[in-house]
Amino acid sequence: MKYFDLLPIYNTAKSSVKDDPVYLDENRLGHQVLEVKDLSDLKIPTQLVKGNLKLADFYYPSSDLAMRHIVSDRARMLLESLREGNIRFYPCPLKHGIKDINDYWITDIVVFDDEWIDFGKTVFEFNDVKIIEGEAPNTKRYQDNVELMKFKNYDELCDFKYNRPNHLSKLSFVTIEIKEACPFPILTFRSMNTYSIVINEGVMAKIKSLGMDRGIVFKPFEIPYKKWPGPFED
Repeated sequence: MKYFDLLPIYNTAKSSVKDDPVYLDENRLGHQVLEVKDLSDLKIPTQLVKGNLKLADFYYPSSDLAMRHIVSDRARMLLESLREGNIRFYPCPLKHGIKDINDYWITDIVVFDDEWIDFGKTVFEFNDVKIIEGEAPNTKRYQDNVELMKFKNYDELCDFKYNRPNHLSKLSFVTIEIKEACPFPILTFRSMNTYSIVINEGVMAKIKSLGMDRGIVFKPFEIPYKKWPGPFED
């Protein structure tokens, strides 16, 4: 089974920080975090999308709501029909040009699926940055050492990331596979650090058949971002 990152890179909302009093309220929604909790009491700032373009079904929110998605009502129903309980949806006020839209939702991921990564077939690249002169983040001289690594499971990966020498060192995947026994058509992963929505080829075909793919790029999941040529190479 092939999997894809769902990337609405051509559909990005903007904040209404100049006009929205929600931004003056500390009790407002922020970016996606690992901690799972009820967010229904938080205020959600209005998101602005271009009024000269037809409304899409998937958007990236403004940067203050990073690592979330904004989805239409029919997109929410589709995602919930395919897998229920892994993503919570909260009403997200949208302004399409000057028109207020009230049937969109913003995501909060509450179930992560890193146990379904086949770590036996997944290879990571560790860029070990050793500081020679200065202190992070004001480093004057440093040395890079790149090595390939594998981990037995997600816990071992987390232990390594937590104990890495300094924040300049980076860990990214070179090849990644999902276990063949994985029962879920929609997945999310903590270890990828992007919290993107990952879908299998069946879900991708469904989204396309319903005409819900406007502004979306489907990146093959197994290709690292730094090796992906981008949508213009499709």
